[in-house]
Amino acid sequence: MSSANLDKVSEFSKKYIVPEKAVVDYITHLETLKTVRLKKQKERNQAHVVEQSREYDSFDWNALYNTGEIRKLKVCDLDKYLLKHKLSSESKMLKKDKVKIVEAHIGQKLCQTTLEGFHRQDNTNEVVEDEEKEDNDPEDAVIGVLGETEESGSESDSDIENELFLVSRSGRQCTTWKSRNYVD
Repeated sequence: MSSANLDKVSEFSKKYIVPEKAVVDYITHLETLKTVRLKKQKERNQAHVVEQSREYDSFDWNALYNTGEIRKLKVCDLDKYLLKHKLSSESKMLKKDKVKIVEAHIGQKLCQTTLEGFHRQDNTNEVVEDEEKEDNDPEDAVIGVLGETEESGSESDSDIENELFLVSRSGRQCTTWKSRNYVD
């Protein structure tokens, strides 16, 4: 039944004792819902076609890894990565397993590139350090190392005082049995 077919609308309204305007309004409402549903379905189909046409190179995988958005990708996109790098032939894996594999592979690649860059930088630093070693300046002599103290068998008086008179967080003095016997 459609709102344009007035004969069926009047027949329906007489049969079920409903005003014709209410029947026409309801039919118009149902037609609007159907139009909206078909429009959304068409948009979903177009989005699906666009999604399926995306290729491996259309993704910035490192950026997705750094932002943590690999988990938001669809399984078909994860499959593109897995197929490109020949990581898995199983198509019946769960999404979370595919995400773990992709993240681990990208992390491994980033780690390798970072280490290679570090080794290249380290090699250039070694050349600079070798050049500096050739300049034996007397000004570069080590006099002492911070943090070293003279070793002595007995504790100094200031160490004993620091040990005996402690202060709590509220600023009150905390004493021990040693401090009661302490004489200046």
